[in-house]
Amino acid sequence: MASFDDRKREVLEGLASDAKDKSRAGGVDAPIASLINRINLHPQYFTTSSCSGRISIFSESAPDDGAKNVECYTGKKTSKKKGGDWVYVSHDPGLESEVLKCVQEYITTMEDGLLVFRYEPFILAVECRTPAAAQTLVQCAVSAGFRESGISGMGKRNIVGVRCSIRLEVPIVLAGNMLVTEDYLRFLTALANRKMELNRQRTDTFSVKFMDQIASPELQKLSEFKCAMSRQEPSSELPPSELSLYNESEEVSYASGNQDQAEKNFAIDKESKKKLSALKGRQLRLLARLNTFEDQRLLSTGAISAGKTEQNARSSRKDGSVCSSVHAVKDLTTQAKTTSSVYGANSKSDSASLQSDNGSRDTEARLSASNGRRKSDGCSLSAAHLEVRGEPIERLHCWSHSAVQIEINGHHSLLLYGGFGGPDRHARLGNSMVLDCVTGELKCYETSHAPQPRMSHVAVVVSQSMVVIGGRHDPSTCLGDVCVLDLKTSSWHFPEVTGSHFLPRHRHAAARVGDNIYVFGGMNQDSVLGDFYVLNTSSWKWNCVNSRGDTPAPRYSHSLAAIGQKLYLFGGRDAKISYGDLHVFCLETNTWTEQKGLGELSIPRFSHSMTAIDKWLVILGGCPITHHGTDLLFFNVDEMISQRVPLTQASLDVLLVRHTATLLGTRLVVVGGGAACFAFGAKFNVPFLVDLVPYLNRNTSAILTDGVAGFYSTREESSIDRDSSMKGGPSDEFEKRAWILKLDRNNAKTGKDALKQLEWLDQTRKPKVLDGGLHVAFPITEDAALYLQEPGSKGTSLPTRKGLNMESSQKVISNLIASGGEVVEMQLALDTRRPISPSVTLEAGVVKLLQEAGLPQDLIEELPKKWERLGDMAILPAGSLTSSHWRSIGPGLWSFIASSLGSRRIARQAPVAATKTRDSKLQVLYGEDGWVEHRENGILYCFDATKCMFSSGNVSEKLRMASMKCAGETVVDLFAGIGYYTLPFLLKGGAKLVYTCEWNPNAILALRHNLLVNGVESRCVVLEGDNRVTAPKGVAHRVCLGLLPSSEGSWGVAIEALSSSFRPEGGILHVHENVKDSNEKEWLDYLVSALVKLSSGLGRDWDIKVFHLERVKWYAPHIRHIVADVHLSQR
Repeated sequence: MASFDDRKREVLEGLASDAKDKSRAGGVDAPIASLINRINLHPQYFTTSSCSGRISIFSESAPDDGAKNVECYTGKKTSKKKGGDWVYVSHDPGLESEVLKCVQEYITTMEDGLLVFRYEPFILAVECRTPAAAQTLVQCAVSAGFRESGISGMGKRNIVGVRCSIRLEVPIVLAGNMLVTEDYLRFLTALANRKMELNRQRTDTFSVKFMDQIASPELQKLSEFKCAMSRQEPSSELPPSELSLYNESEEVSYASGNQDQAEKNFAIDKESKKKLSALKGRQLRLLARLNTFEDQRLLSTGAISAGKTEQNARSSRKDGSVCSSVHAVKDLTTQAKTTSSVYGANSKSDSASLQSDNGSRDTEARLSASNGRRKSDGCSLSAAHLEVRGEPIERLHCWSHSAVQIEINGHHSLLLYGGFGGPDRHARLGNSMVLDCVTGELKCYETSHAPQPRMSHVAVVVSQSMVVIGGRHDPSTCLGDVCVLDLKTSSWHFPEVTGSHFLPRHRHAAARVGDNIYVFGGMNQDSVLGDFYVLNTSSWKWNCVNSRGDTPAPRYSHSLAAIGQKLYLFGGRDAKISYGDLHVFCLETNTWTEQKGLGELSIPRFSHSMTAIDKWLVILGGCPITHHGTDLLFFNVDEMISQRVPLTQASLDVLLVRHTATLLGTRLVVVGGGAACFAFGAKFNVPFLVDLVPYLNRNTSAILTDGVAGFYSTREESSIDRDSSMKGGPSDEFEKRAWILKLDRNNAKTGKDALKQLEWLDQTRKPKVLDGGLHVAFPITEDAALYLQEPGSKGTSLPTRKGLNMESSQKVISNLIASGGEVVEMQLALDTRRPISPSVTLEAGVVKLLQEAGLPQDLIEELPKKWERLGDMAILPAGSLTSSHWRSIGPGLWSFIASSLGSRRIARQAPVAATKTRDSKLQVLYGEDGWVEHRENGILYCFDATKCMFSSGNVSEKLRMASMKCAGETVVDLFAGIGYYTLPFLLKGGAKLVYTCEWNPNAILALRHNLLVNGVESRCVVLEGDNRVTAPKGVAHRVCLGLLPSSEGSWGVAIEALSSSFRPEGGILHVHENVKDSNEKEWLDYLVSALVKLSSGLGRDWDIKVFHLERVKWYAPHIRHIVADVHLSQR
């Protein structure tokens, strides 16, 4: 028998050759080629067979004359195989049109035979050198979701089969006759596509876990080798025209090359070192020639004198780095171009040289004339260096770090963590620093149990904690962990995060909204990601966001910011191109929208910063580097226009790439950033501040100030005041100045409650969100303003209100003062809104439509007085708008109704079908289809409302099931539907495992989808069919019987799910029933007696008691939907 190494060599030679193998596909499937290569590079393993997963239609009995077989992605005929052949096969999601076409062609050309629709998941056979290696691989596969993986041939040939059970097989054609409808065939295709997506996620997870858990030290050395060569953090931030930088995308891939070659590359010979030295010399000589050329060219502009002075000043600095002179030359060039553009070019050659500056200059010229850009109004902002004391400023020499705002001793400060750089030998950092932006003091922030060093991570502050997600520890290790720094105790902890699998990544982007942190994209070890996740920091659970619309392409080094209930994603890069697109995600509808015609914002850039303040996105820096690299770009999200604002600071010598820009009040604090160059070392930036108030006050109705904690008053004049006085008075939207209390958003709720109790809240004006959501401005009365500014002075006695005595008033005010903030006098819009019922708006508009159409006014009686909402669909009661007269108005009627009800689609309710599957008969009146995405109790339910029923009246019962303490329990849901009670058990109740039984195919499709999008598919087993056949026995701690009008037919099934020699203690049943209100006691007695009889028949002498009766809702007159909670225990 050949040895393991001989067999592996033979397999690898076969994979390397161009000849086809014996499989039907003839070779390794493209989606898993990288994974196969990784495994075969490991000395303990080699693959013997594999399939990435496929959707196929298989002819099990092909006739002698053959069939017209279609390969879905090539259109080529496949060779006929023994036992049957493929009519259709795809390793990618299937197309319904292609599937139907192939089936129809088969029927027209074949007279007999059986056609079977299949979905087969990923399967892999791996031979292992030792039994121990085989066991390790099985553990890795099972943890990735391939729970049916196992070992065969132990002791001889250790073969591991990596597999799972998410398969599908349905006969669809027999003897030329269709066994299913075309609609059902489309449903099968959609179901198979969902299985394929789940299969892909598990395969990706297995690939990542294999590298994390099993990859040998020999493979790890490959990436460490190139990292050691650079002696700097690799960077791909600058284009070749700027600097010769190491291209991070060229880091060594484990999936290429072979072991022998890898081992040969571990050492750098002397010849290689000579070549590197020669390259450095050539770059220095080229730079000298560039300096000479620039001096000669600039003489004609009159700028050389000033430029030489600036260059000499820079060359005299302590660092004396060549990189500084590079930027000095660039600054001179910029000065010359600016001068020429102001005074005009002296000759045609000068004009031509200016026009050939770079590609982005022409782009900017074209964009400046578009509608998306606001012309400069002469406004500029000053940038001031932040003088740092305490720790050496070199500790801020880093990039790809994180910076968040915290408050220490009443001062706004930055907490910096991680990154690449440092004062000595540059490396990935794992320490934390605090920079006081008022005093400039830099201190080390001592913490305990710190996580491993990292860069290119994200960090946000939630309550009193900083949450760090992902990053990169070294060139071969991407991180997907969640680390939490408690800002009160200065200690790190690492919560156990559940839910959807979150792939390790770096260079991703994140934004926080409430308790949720949204994360998009980034880079994995060998791929660019385009996935979208949300982390709930209350439950520490990941969920994959099921979004729709103009979904952004996969990217890294992009930015993400939140304003209100919308997320804004801008820029970034993939493996080939840079992006200049802006995508807006609405949290209320889960819809992406790409914004067009954005002027300068459309210029591609990546590794920039984007900060939200009020209604603006403030964008700074990024690649590619241009002569506007230090300008701020303000984008107004309300008006969708952008404006570039220069920074005025002659000595601002920075390279704004992979920096951080953090908003503190109305100041932008920029820290770190830079790039690495082979020839000239690393370029790091010094920290600086930008005061945004001059721009904001020119472009807003509210006067913003940069105050700190503690009450004090501020009064400033604005351009709005001057404009109003010139016109003879303020506009109709504003009255005289009003006093506001500006509070930090974390204290807004406490402060507002106190103001209401004291009757200090000015109800005539609108509260306003300031500083990009950092602060909230509450309008207050003049008495409140006087008291808070000068408590105890004349005329400012302590107020007493109804229900508050002197002592309680003092307590409320103490709470208010403790919340911090400042009293500011500013213009604030009057609250002219009056609550108007949607039904009033609807009726008024429809009356007008009826008059215009000449229809009888009594049709108004058919308008609904109430309606139900599922996602973006408004569901009208049965009988609403049923008259044929409504059709004569046309589609404008439905469009108006949808707008009035704040929805996108309109449907009309109908009674649930009196069938065993209780199908919905809902009719869509306006909109494309019935698929809805409805969020209830924090759980996302997705389903086709025209096929699956959903009762909003059961919301209280679903909430009650969510509150059940079933952590660690196994639950059986005998009538699962789309997951009405299954999802609360899993997401809120903490059930360890739920078995779900369901026989409605439409509900099963929605159920599987809901498990996936809520991130709990790994803790649920879906059993398709009649629960009297499929339900498990002897496994459950509790059983849910949520069928109406009665679940009595499955009471025995429920007892069997509890009854077992392994569970003599019994468990709990939740029994649903429709009962006449006067017969509740009789039904409960009957329930107990029936359960006693059924359990006795199974040999169980149980004590059975109803310990709670829940009255859910009225189902019909005098008919109530109730739920009996029954406890069964051993006597």
